[in-house]
Amino acid sequence: MKIDLKKAYDMVSWEFLEEVLNHFGFPGQFVKWIMLGVTITMFSVKVNGGSHGFFAGRRGLRQGDPISPLLFVLVMEYLSRTLHTMSQLPDFKYHPMCKKLKLTHLIFADDLMIFCQGNVDSVNRVMEALAHFYTATGLEANLEKSNVYLAGVDESVRIQILAKTGFSEVFILPQSILKKVDQICRDFLWGSSVDKKKVALVAWDKVCLPKIQGVLNIKGCSNWNKASVGQLLWQIIVNKESLWVKWVHNIYMKNDTSIWTHKTPIDCSWYWRKINALKEHMQGWYNHRRYMLTQTGKYSITKSY
Repeated sequence: MKIDLKKAYDMVSWEFLEEVLNHFGFPGQFVKWIMLGVTITMFSVKVNGGSHGFFAGRRGLRQGDPISPLLFVLVMEYLSRTLHTMSQLPDFKYHPMCKKLKLTHLIFADDLMIFCQGNVDSVNRVMEALAHFYTATGLEANLEKSNVYLAGVDESVRIQILAKTGFSEVFILPQSILKKVDQICRDFLWGSSVDKKKVALVAWDKVCLPKIQGVLNIKGCSNWNKASVGQLLWQIIVNKESLWVKWVHNIYMKNDTSIWTHKTPIDCSWYWRKINALKEHMQGWYNHRRYMLTQTGKYSITKSY
């Protein structure tokens, strides 16, 4: 499941935040200072370009406040512990690929990914944990922006899971869809329509070249996908401490020390098969350091495109 928390910073319960700070053992005076800074928030309403009146806030963390991300991490730690407790229940089953690492979730700020076996009991436990988290903290899953990913699940079970979660289901985009997206972009660029076709004045591959070469630098889906896969390869080679890289070694690479010499398992996932299919075309790209990094030393998809 990929879950987006609704208005995350704005919905944090102040009472819960104070309890969390006390629970983690922060000094009482320190907690008072923090809560004073959080709870003095005042709002005004802008009408016809002018601010009118003030009213006090009752919940939430201020956007842009340097301490807000740190406080939010403490709030999300409660969810991590809730999910860990949930995983100990007998009717919860780990996702087959996550069982050995006992991995139940990953959190990226207010975006959350939860992993479990595709059965109704496990999903029920996850939804109970999320409901408990909402009651305690005020943070609720945004149904419109949350998705569930299912594979190898019977149709009846799939329907039950979708009904339980209220989330939408997401599918992997095949190559044919990516080509169709590129075609729509080409037609828009040259003014083609269903009724009227126009001849492309420049080949699409050239249109996608950088502006420094005198072209438009439009992002082609296929090349963007390759640049994205390049980031995954870079992670496997460079970032050995990454949880995802550890998972890859645990599930697929095992005793292999190099991604370049790794042989693709027959029973691997579609994702891993695609990464390995592309790596043969990207080894020279990597060896000659054609990828680009940000100022902080991280791989940049945009610059490597």
